[in-house]
Amino acid sequence: MIVDLTDQAYRSLDEVEASLGATILGVMPAFGRKRLGGILGRGEDSISRKRKRLNAPSSGASSWPADIYVVEHPGSTYAESVRSLRTILSLSRSGTPPKVMLVTSSVPGEGKTTLSLNLAAMFGQQGSKVLLVNGDLRRRGLDMYLDLPDSRGLSAALTGGSMEPQCHILENVPNVSVVVGGTTPPFPAELLGSDKMRQLVSKWRLQYDYIVIDSPPVLPVTDAILLSQISDASLLVVRHGSTARNAVQRSYRSLGQQLPEHAILGVTLNAVPEGSVDYGEYYGYHGSGYSDGAMLNDTM
Repeated sequence: MIVDLTDQAYRSLDEVEASLGATILGVMPAFGRKRLGGILGRGEDSISRKRKRLNAPSSGASSWPADIYVVEHPGSTYAESVRSLRTILSLSRSGTPPKVMLVTSSVPGEGKTTLSLNLAAMFGQQGSKVLLVNGDLRRRGLDMYLDLPDSRGLSAALTGGSMEPQCHILENVPNVSVVVGGTTPPFPAELLGSDKMRQLVSKWRLQYDYIVIDSPPVLPVTDAILLSQISDASLLVVRHGSTARNAVQRSYRSLGQQLPEHAILGVTLNAVPEGSVDYGEYYGYHGSGYSDGAMLNDTM
């Protein structure tokens, strides 16, 4: 007997809320990159070929915006959805909005890295000083997508004594700096749960208004749970009509059981069809034409 796993996926806000009892922090419409779509996770050679065809820099320069959707399409429905998420997070705790935000998912391919990058850019656009950290030391997805060198990355800093990671400035994205993951270390979980990692985050809290951590998925490894211990908010990205319900339930339960006191845990439903009832009801302007509507698909 063949079972279609998509039949076991969440397809509405009501299903998510009823099943998890979760706070829905945001609903992101489906979209995709017309120029660099689908390259994340395909390897450095694939990215280099894409950039060469596009005449994009391949030297690790940090000035190229790397097709950050909210920067290139500020009036799109996706950008408005990320703005809404930014506002909800900013107002989510009385007087003290979360400073360190973890973005994770149950399994790979749900869009957590795309959301991390665009959320960091959106906080930067309001004038906040933002640090985007690649906390996924097992994959170099964010590093390769931004085309940043892996030297002096987070993994090197966590294994290199007193050395601190380099903060790369994204010149075309205001107020946003990036710490890459760097080369994959032998024991990523032990490094992310170390005192050195806690010390780095404590120092960043004093230097930045917001820290956005792009985390590995919850189920394959323990890294996300460890990173949630040093975060003020954990966002679980759930891909609409794709992620199996039992996977989401296990991930949400695992994060909730280890949630620090006063920390926030919420769900962001990703890749929701823009014309769907759920998307229209959540934002209250279904069919109103308030945005440019240039959306496709994304699995990063």
